[in-house]
Amino acid sequence: MASLDNKEFPGTSEEVIAALEQYLETGESTSIDSFLSTAGLNGDSAKVLQLLGDALDGISAAASFDLMKYRLTSDALGIGLWDMVIEGENPLNPSHPFTWSDEFRALLGFEDTGDFPDILASWSDRLHPRDKGRVLNAFAAHLTDRTGKTPYDLEYRLKLKNGDYRTFHAFGTTMRDERGKALRVAGALQDIDEKVRMQQHLERSDLRLELLLKSREIALWDVSVNPADPLAGNNEFWWSDKFRALLGYTDENDFPNILSSWSDRLIAEDKQTTLDAFLAHLMDYSGNTPYDITYRLSKKDGEIRTFHAFGATLRSADGSPERVVGAVEDVTEQAKLLERLEATWRYSESGLILIDAETNAIIDVNPSAARLIGGSREELLGKKCRQIFCSERGGCPIRDGHLETNRTEQELARLDGEVISIIKSVAQINFDGREVMLESFIDISPYKEAEKQKRAAEIAEQTSKTKSAFLANISHEIRTPMNAIIGMSTIALESEDTERKDYAVGKIKEAADHLLGVINDVLDISKIESGKFELSLSEFDFEAMLSRVVTINQHRVLDKQQNLTVVFDNSKRLRIVSDEHRLAQVISNLLSNAVKFTPDKGSITLTARLAEGEGARSTLEISVADSGIGISLEQQSRLFQSFQQAESSTTRKYGGTGLGLAISKSIVDMMGGRISLESELNKGATFTFAIPVQCVDEKSIVAPEWRGIRILLVERDVGVQDFFREIIERHEATCDIALNAKEAFELISGEDYTAVFIDYLLPDLSGPDMARLLKDKMGLKAPVIILADAKWDIIKNEALDAGADAFIAKPVFSSNIVDTINGILFDPDKGFSVKHGADFEKFKGLHLLLVEDVEVNREIAMAFLEPTGMVVDCACNGKEALSLFEKDPARYDLILMDVQMPVMDGYEAARCIRKLSLEGAASIPIVALTANVFKEDIDKCVAAGMNGHIGKPINFDEMLRVLGEYL
Repeated sequence: MASLDNKEFPGTSEEVIAALEQYLETGESTSIDSFLSTAGLNGDSAKVLQLLGDALDGISAAASFDLMKYRLTSDALGIGLWDMVIEGENPLNPSHPFTWSDEFRALLGFEDTGDFPDILASWSDRLHPRDKGRVLNAFAAHLTDRTGKTPYDLEYRLKLKNGDYRTFHAFGTTMRDERGKALRVAGALQDIDEKVRMQQHLERSDLRLELLLKSREIALWDVSVNPADPLAGNNEFWWSDKFRALLGYTDENDFPNILSSWSDRLIAEDKQTTLDAFLAHLMDYSGNTPYDITYRLSKKDGEIRTFHAFGATLRSADGSPERVVGAVEDVTEQAKLLERLEATWRYSESGLILIDAETNAIIDVNPSAARLIGGSREELLGKKCRQIFCSERGGCPIRDGHLETNRTEQELARLDGEVISIIKSVAQINFDGREVMLESFIDISPYKEAEKQKRAAEIAEQTSKTKSAFLANISHEIRTPMNAIIGMSTIALESEDTERKDYAVGKIKEAADHLLGVINDVLDISKIESGKFELSLSEFDFEAMLSRVVTINQHRVLDKQQNLTVVFDNSKRLRIVSDEHRLAQVISNLLSNAVKFTPDKGSITLTARLAEGEGARSTLEISVADSGIGISLEQQSRLFQSFQQAESSTTRKYGGTGLGLAISKSIVDMMGGRISLESELNKGATFTFAIPVQCVDEKSIVAPEWRGIRILLVERDVGVQDFFREIIERHEATCDIALNAKEAFELISGEDYTAVFIDYLLPDLSGPDMARLLKDKMGLKAPVIILADAKWDIIKNEALDAGADAFIAKPVFSSNIVDTINGILFDPDKGFSVKHGADFEKFKGLHLLLVEDVEVNREIAMAFLEPTGMVVDCACNGKEALSLFEKDPARYDLILMDVQMPVMDGYEAARCIRKLSLEGAASIPIVALTANVFKEDIDKCVAAGMNGHIGKPINFDEMLRVLGEYL
């Protein structure tokens, strides 16, 4: 007999347990009732078992009710649940027991475990490819953080059963043991696709609003502050053409660039207040007093107009004003409107309509409403409101139907038939003794007006901070090299040690080059911002341009011991039509950034690829990848914007204006291309841009006589080996490879090579030492060419003494290889020589006329020209140059002509020379030498009869290139 509470009853405990287990399994209490009836229990025992059954029935009912609540909640919120038991150390082990709720499957269009099994891969395999890595990393990070401080809360896209992608919000929490190890994780998934789409719609609306604001015409002005008397009438002021036009003037003759041109036209009642406000802004050295004022001016024809003016001041370190830049806008009509309307009417940017509550007739509309509806105020007065807003033909849904309309989305039928979406609110008020409805609506964004104003204020504040930070950085970038220039100049002047002088001069040049880069960036961004940035298309050799860009940046690569690889597989001499200078500028910006942000001994890869297009049109794709510091997602969002930098502090580690990428994007956009970035923080970055180009000529750069020649390459770099061999063997020539000097000696002893190319740094012997052994010991007759990523002027003497015949700089371009081999095979006297510097021989004995009014500029040009062996005559202005040429026109082979000079400028001098009837006057090359480097400046030189252009400050290599083109 079993006992319960010391009460004896028939039946065993096993039978009691079996009855309860059956109840728990089936949920039916009949199993207990049946047991009670057959067991013959006494009253107390039966009562105990009956109470147990009742309790279990209650638990089952509560569980069913909770399940029903969960399902109702999940269905209402569109939420699916999941949980996973974690076994072992790998948080993403596919074998972990995973449970997906039916609601989870339903969100993705699945029904049961048959088509969506309870495994991790059912979910992870449906992650969007661009989201997958990020999501799995976040999930693993949450599970492995034993502190529990890393949340799992993020948004991503999942592929539905029908193949569509939708956006979901996922979050979860984890149960951990006492050591923080994850034991079980559970979470939820919510469909937020519609919310995301609405947010994107709102962002596009914001962009349209921003573009609308930018389209307003605003006139600019600029002044360098006279500290002695800032308000003196004769102080120089720059007034834009738009400013003059607003007042009815045309040029400087009737509206000179002085303060009094403006101040004398201020209305008497406004003059003192306006001038006091301007002076207060200037004299507040803290910069806290804004210049933002409305005043009236008298136009040329006497009409009085109202203007809104505002400005910002550039100040020195002590806060004293140096320069003010500002803008003015004609707000006459707005001022008149503000005077006529009530306060609400004046300040509202929404469309506002007053409607008679009894007749539904329009009583009045504000200008915004009239504009949105597409009619004049007079056209709208008296119309029934339902003709515009409502489709109902019965009573008023607001007044009669008692419907509440507060920021609801509706449609507005314009008078021209166009239907636009609006956000509308209606309020019934007492106006002028009668009941009216005030309807307000906007067509730009479905969020509260207060929120829009707050966002606008935040954007304005952020813009101000951004530009302030930018100006601080620019000031830093200008002052730093200027400090170096001034300081090193002092050291050079005071030092008697030659090496110390050379060191100081070298640093001065580095600082000057940096300063020139800053100036160029600022000028370029200024042109872009003002809409005056233009492209100049020409035909050019793409690989030659690419080689020049790489060469310019190579010294910084060498200084940081970085590995720069150029991948450009091109067997033809590719000539394209594009803006050579601007394309080179984009590539150089990306390459110099890669060098700057890649640590010492890091790697950089520049890849160029030409994709075929329609006809002569093709797509040129260029990418620059580095192993540098990378760029975070937050930094990427503002990277291509003007006045924005990834890190804006003036004490930042890497320096620079931060304008290079904004300029590059503007150039690529103007070329009809696109630029993109792929990067992760601390994992490097890859910038890629693609532009359409026109291919003009693609002649083979390899001669047919290459067949049968044999080349030996002694090179340690596998990439160079593959590239070299592909160029050689593509045209049925033979290329043998040796990894070191030992292998090369063995090959040379048994083969007759046309040429031997040797890497400067071999693992067992230097390139020059190997060349010496080949020439002196083995009697090699074939030419030896040194490949090196070091500067030639550093290794020149060593290589020449060793018997090297030529030098090719790394990274190697196919044209370098081909030109060298062609020189060996076909023109050894002309096309094949040791490239140890510029070829001055062709300039020797030629006569050049240098026209330059500034003495120091003449000295610099003369110093640059001295190594060429040319005979140089000088003239101090255009009139002197014209006189010298008229006396002996046959003497001169070329004229270097400055543009801005006294007495007679370069443009006029060039025109006068071309008009002469003397022999050679029409054909002598005239090359402009000027700091005016914009496209319109170069076009002006050409229009005056000049042939070419050399920009100041003078670059020696560029000067030689241009002179070589015409001599």
